[in-house]
Amino acid sequence: MSDIDQLLSKSAADRYLKREILGEGTYGVVYKAIDTKTRRIVAIKKIRLGKYKEGVNFTALREIKLLKELQDPNIIELIDTFTDKGSLNLVFEFMESDLEAVIRDRNIVLSPSDTKSYLQMTLKGLAYCHKKWVLHRDMKPNNLLIAADGQLKLADFGLARIFGSPDRRFTHQVFARWYRAPELLFGAKQYGSGVDVWATGCIFAELLLRRPFLQGSSDIDQLGKIFAAFGTPTPSQWLDMVFLPEYVEYQIVPAPPLRSLFPMASDDALDLLSKMFTYDPKARISAQQALEHRYFSTVPAPTKPALLPRPPPKGDSLNSKPSDFNLEGPVELKYAHSIRFGIFGLRTPRTILSRIFQIQWSIADVGFEWPFTGSALQLQTVNRHSTTEQSLRRLKMLDINLFREDKGNNPDRIRESQRRRFSNVEIVDEIIRLDKEWRQRQFEFDNLRKNFNKINKEVARLKIAGEDATEMIKSTDENKQLTAKKEAEVQDARAALYSKLETVGNLVHDSVPVNNDEANNQVIRTCGEKRVEPKLRNHVELVELLGLADLKRGADVAGGRGFYLKGDGVLLNQALINFGLEFLRKRNYTPLQTPFFMKKDVMAKCAQLAQFDEELYKVTGEGDDKYLIATAEQPLCAFHVDDWMHPSQLPIRYAGYSTCFRKEAGSHGRDTLGIFRVHQFEKVEQFCITSPNGNDSWDMHEEMIKNSEDFYKELNIPYQIVAIVSGALNDAAAKKYDLEGWYPASQTYRELVSCSNCTDYQSRKLEIRYGQKKSNEQVKQYVHLLNSTLTATERTICCILENYQKEDGVNIPEALQPYMGGRKEILFQTSPTPEAKGKKSKA
Repeated sequence: MSDIDQLLSKSAADRYLKREILGEGTYGVVYKAIDTKTRRIVAIKKIRLGKYKEGVNFTALREIKLLKELQDPNIIELIDTFTDKGSLNLVFEFMESDLEAVIRDRNIVLSPSDTKSYLQMTLKGLAYCHKKWVLHRDMKPNNLLIAADGQLKLADFGLARIFGSPDRRFTHQVFARWYRAPELLFGAKQYGSGVDVWATGCIFAELLLRRPFLQGSSDIDQLGKIFAAFGTPTPSQWLDMVFLPEYVEYQIVPAPPLRSLFPMASDDALDLLSKMFTYDPKARISAQQALEHRYFSTVPAPTKPALLPRPPPKGDSLNSKPSDFNLEGPVELKYAHSIRFGIFGLRTPRTILSRIFQIQWSIADVGFEWPFTGSALQLQTVNRHSTTEQSLRRLKMLDINLFREDKGNNPDRIRESQRRRFSNVEIVDEIIRLDKEWRQRQFEFDNLRKNFNKINKEVARLKIAGEDATEMIKSTDENKQLTAKKEAEVQDARAALYSKLETVGNLVHDSVPVNNDEANNQVIRTCGEKRVEPKLRNHVELVELLGLADLKRGADVAGGRGFYLKGDGVLLNQALINFGLEFLRKRNYTPLQTPFFMKKDVMAKCAQLAQFDEELYKVTGEGDDKYLIATAEQPLCAFHVDDWMHPSQLPIRYAGYSTCFRKEAGSHGRDTLGIFRVHQFEKVEQFCITSPNGNDSWDMHEEMIKNSEDFYKELNIPYQIVAIVSGALNDAAAKKYDLEGWYPASQTYRELVSCSNCTDYQSRKLEIRYGQKKSNEQVKQYVHLLNSTLTATERTICCILENYQKEDGVNIPEALQPYMGGRKEILFQTSPTPEAKGKKSKA
């Protein structure tokens, strides 16, 4: 070291006056110190260089480098560095406590708002690290430090690394075992930000339980603890698991309900936990996505950092004198009687450090009451928010605010849309009336709740002062009865409002032709040369002559409209599927094969009530009833249920592939022959998600119908595009196009494609939200959902057969030949009789 360097180091060392030791570890000591220049209290981590080869601690140097680049309110600040007497000194901002101390301190009562606040700050710091391509790799409560102003900050970046390169390999021996992700326990050398998110999920669980969640004694035991909590993962859940270096097969253990592990957590908290504990790291939620989860946007709001409960500062006596009692702010309460919190299962000692009134308000917000029993406070759960607009928001489709003039909206838009649909217009005025009644009752209910809290505060004051609170407790009982009665009124009013609201369809787009007869659908354009010849065979006859299906045996086995595809019928069907998926993949669509059935409550968010009777097959068995899907659109809708979609994610394009099942109850006697209208068919579906802004979804609507047009141009099928009249739109669609293919045997166009823009009508019911609601925005936004058939394969086969028929069979469309082994034709298996040629079947 040069003389100048020595002088600078000595100067820096003299600047800081070390006081007591805050902590001591294997490689160094942490001191509380004072910056004599600024009088600021700081923390100094003193690392002994002599313990390292060549006197260099590369871990410390790496931490210094990263912290100089990471500047964020939720990352600890590195103020200075200097060497002194063979040691490297890192000067940090002083942090009074850490999250581990908060969790372990039984004098602290954490409200749901407090837990939410601590988790939010943790995720903010982590999301910033990941944005800067830094993995922390040592997330645990005692590395989450808490400042005097309540701000939580990520610290200890000794194990942190830059990530991002797909070939970068790391050690899997990182994190404390209890916070180690399963991929690390299986020896993964290549991993990303998911390992930090898993550890943060463990911290979240620890905040909820007030104890470490998964406490394994070895790596194998840790995996056992994880599998006991979440079930043993299968390759279908986590495809890459079996390829990890230290993977071993475990006994299959079913996952217990998450609610059984966290009985007092809210539904939103459980949903976020499940996403943080997803086994497949590729599917695990990111830190930024977690911040955008509805858990943070629903009541109660996160506690402001300055109001969060904290243990006494490091270095201060735990027996320091409590501050004066202050009804206006956070209090440090010395109370002669024990206070019992039934919900947390603990008794506090005579001295309790809490913000009792702030906690009372936070807990009331999420459904807790404080009835007094003798000298103890007992928390009891109530169904508080069953009456709020939050629950109504989950049920509705059209935004209720559209009916409210006081929100700057014009209900005439809805009235005009109803007229265009040839639906009930008076229902709009009825909904407005019911909405006013519901809001008035909700206002009265909220006032009763506020009064209830005021009475509780007064009871608390009287109890603390040793005065008689009998009359006030009596008032509490009376208020509870009034509140319960009013809550029932709110529920009834909400139910009446919802029953009417769900009958109103989406707002019809101005470009939709207004008519109530599908015969008047507007032809937008036609394409292709129609084949017009006498005595052409129809698709029913062609299917039989070509031996593509066995309809008789199908009907014997499955009933009416049942069939077996066979021989070239199977190959032609599969060729259409493969061609369709490849066609969309080239246009940036992600293929997605969907489930064949859905739970009733999920299906109810994706299908209209009429569909349950006319289209959907019910599947019964053990557990809940399920419904077979009528279209891939239904499970595709539900794929992102309850998700927050960041603007950078959009648009999303899915190529859905599924077998579909329809009762066809409303088509009795129509198309009973052949495979044109059947109970079971294959389908390739376009499903797109866009932002709700500008013309994004309308531009996508045009793009999707063009994709379908290009697909049928490739097949050389003549078609026409029609705009469906307003009276024929389903409730969800704001506008719909049909692509109708030409069927030369019947000399008519018939529907092959249906392409709809449902705007935010479905996404509201599914809670698929857009971006994050800003403080200056009145309402949150929802993504727009669009769907369009690419091919319903059996129906497309019928159209191909009629357009490509020849004297001794049919030609195979050139686009499908690569998927049919290069074959160019399918020949008749039986010779048609002269009478059969041109015979009209009911097709």
